[in-house]
Amino acid sequence: MECVRQQVEKVANGAEIAAIGIGFPGIIRAGVVEDSPNLHQVKGFALQAALQAALASALGGKAAGVPVRVFNDADVMAAGIAATQGKLHQLTRVWTLGNGVGFGRYPSSEGIWEGGHSVVTLDPKEISVGAAGAGTWKAFSGAALCACASWTWNPKKCSKCSHG
Repeated sequence: MECVRQQVEKVANGAEIAAIGIGFPGIIRAGVVEDSPNLHQVKGFALQAALQAALASALGGKAAGVPVRVFNDADVMAAGIAATQGKLHQLTRVWTLGNGVGFGRYPSSEGIWEGGHSVVTLDPKEISVGAAGAGTWKAFSGAALCACASWTWNPKKCSKCSHG
C-alpha cells in the first residue's frame, strides 16, 4: 500500500486529488477481483473497497471522500491509449504481456476478456504450461513459456512445465 500511496502523491504533485484509478490483472467487476489466473490468492477480494479505505487513511485528509476505482489492467491501458491519442470516440483494443497475456478494450464492455486464457486451438497435442490451459494464448506466449527456455524451446527438457 505504501508504494501505491507514494505513486498517488507523486502524480498529484501537491494538487487536489479528484479520483484514483488502478489497473489490476484479472476479471474485475464492481471493484471485486472475480478471478485473476496468475494471482489465485486474490480471487473474490474486494480490492476497490480495501484500497479506498487504505488510501484514505494513508493519504490523510488529501483523499477523504475521493473515489477509488479498480479496473482490469489491460482495459486501463486501452483507455489510456485512447485518451492520449484523442480516440475516445472509437474502439481501442490492446494485448498486454507481463506475468501473463491480457486483452483490454476501450470502451469497456461487459464480458470476460481474460485474453491469455482464450482458446486458439483445440489440437490435443498442444501443451499446457503452468496456469495456462492447452491451446491458449498464454501457453504459446505467456511468461510461463518464456521461463521454460529460449525460442528453441524443447518441452521434454523443461522441468517447469506440467508435462516436463
